[in-house]
Amino acid sequence: MTDNTFYYHSEVLAYLKLKAGGQRLTQQAYCERRAAETGFDVSLQYFKKVLGKARRERNPRLNLTKNSAATTPSTAAAVLLADEKWPALHDAFVQGRFASLSDVARHLGLRPDHRGFREAVKGWRDERRALAPAISARTAEALAKDGAAARIRDIYADALAAHYKLLDLVTDSANNAMLRWKKRDETPWHTQMGAAAALDLARAMERILPAIKGLENLQGIHKIFDDLSAGGDIVTAALELAKLGVAMPKPVEILLTKHKPDEVPPDDGTVVTDEEIMRRRAELLEQIQNERIEFVPARRRMVAKLKAETADSFQAQADIEKQPKKEK
Repeated sequence: MTDNTFYYHSEVLAYLKLKAGGQRLTQQAYCERRAAETGFDVSLQYFKKVLGKARRERNPRLNLTKNSAATTPSTAAAVLLADEKWPALHDAFVQGRFASLSDVARHLGLRPDHRGFREAVKGWRDERRALAPAISARTAEALAKDGAAARIRDIYADALAAHYKLLDLVTDSANNAMLRWKKRDETPWHTQMGAAAALDLARAMERILPAIKGLENLQGIHKIFDDLSAGGDIVTAALELAKLGVAMPKPVEILLTKHKPDEVPPDDGTVVTDEEIMRRRAELLEQIQNERIEFVPARRRMVAKLKAETADSFQAQADIEKQPKKEK
């Protein structure tokens, strides 16, 4: 079970036991070591506060000094308390990860009645009883979440299995279609119904395959939606879904219809002003007028000349034909 609480009181007890065992360990060094081992952000100031409170309570279990024979742990207990894994074992028992102290002893390869072990775990049961209500609540909450997650996984697994059964049905129908339709079509209606059945099978296949791919790629689809929620690009999300081969979800379709492409940047050319347009128009009109005055009359004269030359040539040909033919 994952727990997100750092128990300062338990850590203080472990620290005092280490100190009583003769270890030269400062409070700051202990907090830094536990922070590295557990991953928690351990507050040195709060640790000192809890440590001072524990000392003020004058609990005999906490008054461990090296100069007191009555409170100095035995050599076997000191060895256990000096083990760097001992605080983690303490937390595991207090938080209910071990069913009993006997399980802790067996985990260490010791007998439950080992003197040094019994001395080192003194007070653990009291701490566990004090924390039992909170641990039970967290355990129930974690089990509820795990149960809900497992139920969701079961639902998706059942849905995937059902889609595979549908796929088997469609595949079997397609593979055995010719055997089932061996009889020749008697009328055009039979041909039409056969074609309709084939199209229905194809449409069923097109709908079942994306559904299967979607159920098999739930993690990837969730990541795409997480990226969208974080401000990702809708076009990129649509392309990623297309690569997965899944059916396009309705929210993505709606966002795509509302998506506006980036505006085309303006042309880098010179902007034509109204004055420039009027100037060019005047130049064009002037060219037209010049053609009307100069080019058109010249063209008319050229046409008239060509007509005259053509007429003269026709007349000369006619005169030649009118002349009497010489006798041979």
